[in-house]
Amino acid sequence: MIHPNTEIHLYLIRHGQSLMNLNPDLVGGRSKDTLLSQQGEDQATSLFKHFRKSGIRFDCVYCSPLDRAKMTANIALGQEIPLIIDDRLMEYSAGEWEGKDRNEVQTPDILRQMSEMGIDFCPPGGESQRQVIMRVSSWLHEAILDNQEIIESGKSASIAVFSHGLTIKCLLNYIMNFDDHLIWRIVIDNCSVSLFVFNARGWWPKYMNRIPY
Repeated sequence: MIHPNTEIHLYLIRHGQSLMNLNPDLVGGRSKDTLLSQQGEDQATSLFKHFRKSGIRFDCVYCSPLDRAKMTANIALGQEIPLIIDDRLMEYSAGEWEGKDRNEVQTPDILRQMSEMGIDFCPPGGESQRQVIMRVSSWLHEAILDNQEIIESGKSASIAVFSHGLTIKCLLNYIMNFDDHLIWRIVIDNCSVSLFVFNARGWWPKYMNRIPY
């Protein structure tokens, strides 16, 4: 049971602009080897300055294993905090679609299937939003909700998560329990921060998709 004085500040941070983000007509998916663009590095540096100016310090930092997320985390934190790498925080797999032109793979028939199936639609060889929700919620329970050392501590803790757009949206869906159809409609910008507080009364959103610099 959670201690009445326990309060977890969960910062969800999307990676900075990547080279793949410069090609919005292509399906990105995991794009494992794509790095930050110069603008992405500048965004992460601005986030570093914001954390320093605001006096924000993290007790632990979780990060996707994909390069663009790790680069963002190391720049934004000044490489001062070791990253806990977790595969469950990586972006969704677009399978056979990755790197292909959206207009070629998302035909009218495919778009109809996507609309009808919602979060259960799965690209060929990829994963559905429901699968992303399952893996990222598994991380949330292991790292926080079922972590007795944290929830029974009676202390405040700040936890940062450096991840990806759709992954963060799926985690927000699990935390806030909103309509699945809203997942695609939520905007999570590059290097934006969403802050949620968890305590004995549950989850409390402080802000979403804020670019604080």
